[in-house]
Amino acid sequence: MNKTPLVSVVMPNFNGMPHVTTSVQSIINQTYPHWELIICDDGSTDTSYEALTDFAKQNPQVHVYKNEKNLGNPQTRNRLFSLVSSDAKYIAVLDSDDLAEPTRLETQVRFLENNSDISLVGTAVTIINENGEAQGLRTYPETHREILKKIMVFDPFAQPSVLMRKSSLMLVGLYDEELARCQDYDLFIRFVKAGFTTANLKEPLTKFRIHSNQGKYQNIRKAFMHSFKVRSRYLFSKQFFTLPGFFMWGIYLGGTISSFILPAQVYAFLFNTLFVKRHYE
Repeated sequence: MNKTPLVSVVMPNFNGMPHVTTSVQSIINQTYPHWELIICDDGSTDTSYEALTDFAKQNPQVHVYKNEKNLGNPQTRNRLFSLVSSDAKYIAVLDSDDLAEPTRLETQVRFLENNSDISLVGTAVTIINENGEAQGLRTYPETHREILKKIMVFDPFAQPSVLMRKSSLMLVGLYDEELARCQDYDLFIRFVKAGFTTANLKEPLTKFRIHSNQGKYQNIRKAFMHSFKVRSRYLFSKQFFTLPGFFMWGIYLGGTISSFILPAQVYAFLFNTLFVKRHYE
């Protein structure tokens, strides 16, 4: 790299203790020096906002904002996008319970600087539990061609691993605030739909934490409904239609319908058995 482009790391937070402090520290520990960390607290009721403001007092690269009231996930993420520096070339995403490996930004920035045709790059992720212990590895399709084949079968990116060109994001548009879940999946599909090339690195440069307090596990029915809604927006087009994608669309249709029929405990058990264990361990 001939110059050092600015990376804006965006992190939403809602009741992120105790993990948010280690998430912030993982950015401070980056080998890539030219970053800013922008955090927006979405009306937390724990002590995480106070802990974050302490970080900001000690490190001028950390900037903390707070919503006057709880707005929700996509609204907070969109506010974060509006707060990034005008000098930023790239935007990285990290959630307040996940961790970035020390070389994450350096590796991803180098990749995009060397591949000017690519607008968004994710990475493989190490799955960790509540205590930060490694539980497994999740890999994703690496080339844009592979991503296009799989994008209607599953979300081909781990959101907290993504680095994107800010200019491309501004053209694609921000998160759909009508989607309480799966707004990241919708955004990534829109990157592809707009003709932008994407990729994933095989290195696990992000640690993705699985725990019971995550929104998609607290409201499994809503997660299924919104995933089905996103698939329905794009599947039945020449660009995205595949038979495996149609099969998964049918599964999510059945999952959405059964969420109204099955008892919550039974539905949660099936979800964890068929999806969480299958895809993350």
